[in-house]
Formats: sequence, C-alpha cells, structure tokens
Amino acid sequence: MDVDELRCDEETTKAPKPHDVLWFPDGNVVLATDLYLFKVHKSLLSLHSSVFKDMFELSNVGDSAAGESAGEKSQDAYDGLPLITLVGDKGEDVVHLLRTVFEIRYYDYHSDKTPLDIVVALLLLSTKYDFKDIRTNVILQIIRQYPTDLKDYDLVDDDTSLLFDDHRVNCHFALLGAAYRTNAHVLFPTLYFACSKNSIQHIIEESTRRGVPAECLYALLEGRERLLLNFYKQAASMERMVEAATAHITCIRGGNDRTSCLRDLLLSGIFFGEFSTDVNLHFVRRSPEMFDFFNQACETCKTFMEGRIAWKRNAVWDKLPSNFGCPGWNVIREQLGEMAES
Repeated sequence: MDVDELRCDEETTKAPKPHDVLWFPDGNVVLATDLYLFKVHKSLLSLHSSVFKDMFELSNVGDSAAGESAGEKSQDAYDGLPLITLVGDKGEDVVHLLRTVFEIRYYDYHSDKTPLDIVVALLLLSTKYDFKDIRTNVILQIIRQYPTDLKDYDLVDDDTSLLFDDHRVNCHFALLGAAYRTNAHVLFPTLYFACSKNSIQHIIEESTRRGVPAECLYALLEGRERLLLNFYKQAASMERMVEAATAHITCIRGGNDRTSCLRDLLLSGIFFGEFSTDVNLHFVRRSPEMFDFFNQACETCKTFMEGRIAWKRNAVWDKLPSNFGCPGWNVIREQLGEMAES
C-alpha cells in the first residue's frame, strides 16, 4: 500500500458515518459532526429550535437545484440533501440532543439517574441552538438536586450518594462549568456552594479537569473566601449565645446547677470559630466537643443548641448567593417559578 492509499484509508476511517438510529429514510436534511451524519427532518427541528429554523430558512438550504440553475454557488450536499456541518459539536453530544428531540422516552428530566454526560450535553447544546423547552427541563432537573431551600438541600447533601449515574461529588464541577458557559444563573449559588466545600488545591485541580472557565473559577474562589468569613462570624457568635443562655435555660440534668450542660460545653475548651475551617453548613460535624455535648446533654440544653445552630445555618444560607455575586434567593426562586410555568 502506497502513501496515497494509506492516507485515503485514514481519511475514510475518520469520515463521519450515518448514525444507526438518527438516519430517517424520509429525512430532508443531513447534519454532520466529527463522528456521525444525521438524516433528520427540518420541520421538527425548526419547531423546537429558533437557530435551526433560521438556518433552514437561508435561501440556499433545501433548494440546491435552484441555486445551481441560477449560477449560484451550491450548498454542500449529501445524497442529494443539504448538508450542514455542526462546527465544534461532539458527535455523541449531538446524538443526545437529537434523540431527545425525536424520541419522547429518551430523556426524562424528572429522573436523577440520567447520565451526567447527557445532562451536560443537553444543557450546552439546547442553549447553543435555542431549544428552549429542553434547556428549561435540564435546568429544573439540576435544581431539584441542588435546591435553593436549605431544608431541601440538606435532604440531598450527601457526596457519597449516587446522582446522574455517578457519585454526587463527581457532578459538582461538571455541572458548574456547564451552567456558567450557558448563563444558567439560577443554578449558580448552590453549585458554587457545592464546589466550595473542597480545598483550594482540589478546586483548582477539578476545575482544570472539568474545563471550568477561568472567570468561573475566580468567582468560586472569591466567593468561597467570603463564605468562610461569614461562617466564622456566625460560628464564633455562638459562644456568646451559649454564655447568655446560662441565665435562661433550666438544665434538667443539672439539679440545682441550672446551667450544667451548657457550662460543661464552655469548659470543654471548645472554640466555636473552628467550625468554619471548612465550608460546612452543618457547623458541628467535625467538632468532637460538640459531638460529645449532643450525646450527653439533657433534652432542654440539646434543644436549645439545636435551635441556635439551625438559626445560624439559616443566616449563612440566606446570604449564600451574595457571596458569589448572585441575586438573592427570592429573585432566583421567582425566575425558577417562571421557567416551570412556561
């Protein structure tokens, strides 16, 4: 085999091939990517995508014969049909988009088992080609797993759990990068928060691996610092609250000593500000002193501390969006409501 034959074989191997599923006999346009060719229907794509609608309405799309007879430059064609190359789009990503359009059961936005690569691909391409309904569905699917309400967030906040066919911890940065590139602002606060619960080194490494844009990484790191400061202020103020509570709380365990449980907590040498060394909305999970307190305290003192911790956690959560330069929760929830109703 000579060099020319070898080159020809390599080009043939690399050339995109008709997709097994997305090649409809009555299709009237061919879309090309790096891996696949898709023979599909212009009318259905135009119905759901303003970008494809405009693309197909160009004078030479679907009318190559007329163009040739008028002496104009004819459009690229494949088997007599107009050929449109989707520049920069990965073939597998386009498969997910087109199957979502043409197969009603392919994508279920109510599911938390949709593979992560499909979720990311649909968000990116539905935005690029203005498939409004698909974009809305993907955003609503993600926000259910990264909710704006603290109580709802607590229910899903387990990085060891499975999400989108992967461990939840492996989803944060991929979703943040996709949300940032598509201006899905309603997703920013909780995705930023999920990513911020890591060391700076891990944040940089994972952002690089997942292709998170530099501007997004800067916003994440700056917001993380503001969030840590807010954590520190809220956690440190808990000590003053405990001291003040000794005049109000009647300790069941303490007998004549009205403040036995809380006093023991203060005497343990606990430094409440240390709860903020990691971005951790639970405050107390990594504190052995607080762990011992909740194991040994009477119900009255335990209830008091649980209430104060919940108060502090909500105070941090309420300010969470502003730490990352985002609109407040009310604005975000209003936007989500409008999306859900559209």
